[in-house]
Amino acid sequence: MTSHNHDYEAANASHFDRLSEKFELLPSTNELARYNSKAILGMYPFDDEHTDVMDFACGIGMVSQRLASHCRSIIGVDVSQGMVTAFNKRVDNQGIPPEEMHAVCTRLRGTDDELEGRRFDVVVCAMSYHHFSSTVETTRVLACFLKPGGALIVTDLLKDSNIDASARGWAKEHECAYGHNHGTSHDHTTGTLDHSHAIEPKDISVTDTSGSVRPNESPTVKTFDHFVPHIGGFIEEDVRAAFEGAGLRGFLLKSIAKGKAHGLPAQLFVAKGTKPQA
Repeated sequence: MTSHNHDYEAANASHFDRLSEKFELLPSTNELARYNSKAILGMYPFDDEHTDVMDFACGIGMVSQRLASHCRSIIGVDVSQGMVTAFNKRVDNQGIPPEEMHAVCTRLRGTDDELEGRRFDVVVCAMSYHHFSSTVETTRVLACFLKPGGALIVTDLLKDSNIDASARGWAKEHECAYGHNHGTSHDHTTGTLDHSHAIEPKDISVTDTSGSVRPNESPTVKTFDHFVPHIGGFIEEDVRAAFEGAGLRGFLLKSIAKGKAHGLPAQLFVAKGTKPQA
């Protein structure tokens, strides 16, 4: 097992630096970006004249670029310089001015002087929470960057609570088959996906970014545990606790895709919390 003192930020920075030039070519990355963007856009009334967005753990900007036409500005933040360089190259190639969209490589700590003191209407984090050693601390930090009334929106993997005891033993050894891309209320949607969605209900495929699994091989926990502390995702109660512990209100979690991965149940979720008005 990986040590509790392991520096997951450094491990992720190194890992995704190596993948930055080929990330877009990995299986299903574009599908996931489209699907996550659609879920994020459904959680907040984005306005292309007023909404300022931070995309945390932005990668090469595949989600940012799908949100760009719906907001006034986007700042991407990532610990991987390779990903940030690729993000800014893509933006520059499209002729988008940096004041409208750019990325920075930094480790945020939630201090007033970071990002030149900017605050955002929306902070998004797509398919990356399982890479953070402390989701409680990460949520606290991200909440610091919200304007009063602003929303934190997160997508990630939801652990299925209905896997029986015999399946759980198998799942423990094969959780990574789910892969990696990188008033209170709740709402679990149970409908299957139609053809407008990127991920088929029969086979949710969240991209393996380990770079070490050959075609037709099944990854193991060891494939990912050096840079993924939360293999298999989260239960709703832990996500809720992180959001509410950061002072966010109106917690909402939706299952946005249900299907099978290597014969076991798999879900993607989107969650939102709102910073109280001052």
